[in-house]
Order: sequence, then C-alpha cells, then structure tokens
Amino acid sequence: MRENNVNNISVLDCTLREAPIENLMWGKNSVSRIIQGLENALTDIIEVGFLKNNEYADGSTSFQNVEQIRPYLRKKRGTDYVALIDYGRYDLSNLSPYDGTSIDGIRICFKKSEVNDVLEFAEEIKNKGYKVCIQHVDTSAYSKDEILKFIEHINRFRPYAYSIVDTFGAMYEDEMLNIAHMVDNNLDKKIRLGFHGHNNIMLADANAQCFIRELSVKRNIIVDSSLLGCGRGAGNAHTELILQYINRKHGGSYDLNEALDVIDEEISKLQDKIKWGYSMPYFISGMHNSHTFNVKHLLKRHNIRSKDLRNIIEKLNEEEKKKYDYTLLERI
Repeated sequence: MRENNVNNISVLDCTLREAPIENLMWGKNSVSRIIQGLENALTDIIEVGFLKNNEYADGSTSFQNVEQIRPYLRKKRGTDYVALIDYGRYDLSNLSPYDGTSIDGIRICFKKSEVNDVLEFAEEIKNKGYKVCIQHVDTSAYSKDEILKFIEHINRFRPYAYSIVDTFGAMYEDEMLNIAHMVDNNLDKKIRLGFHGHNNIMLADANAQCFIRELSVKRNIIVDSSLLGCGRGAGNAHTELILQYINRKHGGSYDLNEALDVIDEEISKLQDKIKWGYSMPYFISGMHNSHTFNVKHLLKRHNIRSKDLRNIIEKLNEEEKKKYDYTLLERI
C-alpha cells in the first residue's frame, strides 16, 4: 500500500487529536490544511481527532460521527485515517458501518479498571468493518503478568494494532524496551505493535527512534508523533524529527518539506497562543510517573518551589500519583 516508504514502519500523526486547544476547535481551513500537508508528506496514518458523544461544532476535531469527518478526507492512496475513542465516552449507535468514504480505523484507549470490558466494545467496532487499534492508558501501570494476560486476549481478538503508551512521559529507554520486547515476544506477529510517547523528561523522540530501530526488524510497527510535538502538557514525539530519522536511517522517502510547510503555516502560529512542551512541572510529573494535574493544581494554588513540589509528589503512593485527588494534595 505504501510504495514510497519503509514497508514495516508506519508513522501515525496525532496532531489534530493531541492539540491543547479548547474543544479541539481548529477551524475548518486549518483542519483541511493539516490533513493535506500530512498527506503530501506521505504520512502513513493520520489521526483526525476524537469520536465523542458531545454535539459536534463545525471546525472542531471532536466529532460525533464519521460522516462529519468525510469532507476533510481525500482518501489519498497510501494514507490511512483513524479517530480515537476514549472507552466509555462514545455510544456506538452513532457509528455507521465502514463504507470506505471516511476513516479507515478506530483507536480505543482505556483505563486499567476497564481492561475486562474494552474488547467487547472493540468487537462491535470491528464488526462494523473498521480496523481496530487497542492501547492502554499508562502501560507502565501494569505488571508483567497483567500485560501478558491481556496480550492473550488481544491475540484471540486480533486487532489491527496494539500500542504501548507512556502516558506520563516517564519511561527511559531500557524501561520502554523491556515492555516492547516482552510484548513483541508474545503478541501475534500479524498484529502491528505501536508506541506512543510523551515528552515530560525529553525522551519521547529518543524512545520513538529506539523503538523503530529495535522493533522494526521483527514486525510491522506504528510510531505516534505530532507536528512540532504539539500536544497537551509536555507534548509528544515530533513528526518532523521522526520522518527525518526514518529517511536518514531506514531508507524512507517522506517529503519533509511538506511537513515543514504545515508547521510554518499552522502549528507555529498556534504556539504563539497556546503553550506546550518541556517545563519543570512536567519534568517533575515525568520523574515520578504522576498525573500532570497534580502538579498543575499545586502550582495554581500555591507559590511553591520545584524541590518542594517534588517532595509533595513523592509522598503519594503509586496509585495516588496516577489520580488527581486535590483534597489529598492539600492535606499533604
């Protein structure tokens, strides 16, 4: 399908879904331009936004049905289109059967408490004809046995892809590889293996490149990224850096100039209004594998030094770090 790039490596751009824009209100022209530019850059998969129950607003990338996505897509040969569903926040009665005129696949993310229910939901989507991609929220919160048990279910379900997600941007290379190799050794080889990293400790790009280098020799893989690292909080791996890396080190032929044009025309001006990327609070969140809302709350309520902020987060147990219990934080 992808004549111009590396057959076993797919880059999935998630800019339109990850952007820290209120209600994902990009505007119709910006959505069209970003999709067109990513297509022209030969990006393998474009995540066009969310599917949610909320009423759709024109120009947003939070959609209520796939028909609202259709006008933005040219169905360019070689590019797949997907949307993300946060399990429990979308009624599948809103989802029309796949007919080839809108998105090709749906990614489903879910919390640890939902692990026993998500595949039944995914089965309904698969039965409607869509490629289904499954991804935990915060893969590192699972024990080895928990991951392996879920992989057994995944192998029976046979989704298009299963992704490792570093939700709090806390993984170092060896930690990411330990999980990746374990999954690779147990996941059906016909299922694509993905990686989605965040940039709290400035390792999203390095981990993504390492993932490509180590895993692409074994199976088909998918790497998530966004233009200029655009994303809530510390942001993501950078699409432009990943495309250049694959071109330089893996014989890819992505059109980097097309991606740079979109950054100049759409993403740079967005950065003038909305901030994302590495900062000391996000570093502390990543250091302790803690939800960024904990840090944001403390900074908003108190004039607090970074080392004191760190000491407070350290007092939370591993489960408390993943939540945002503001009463608990205030008590500490």
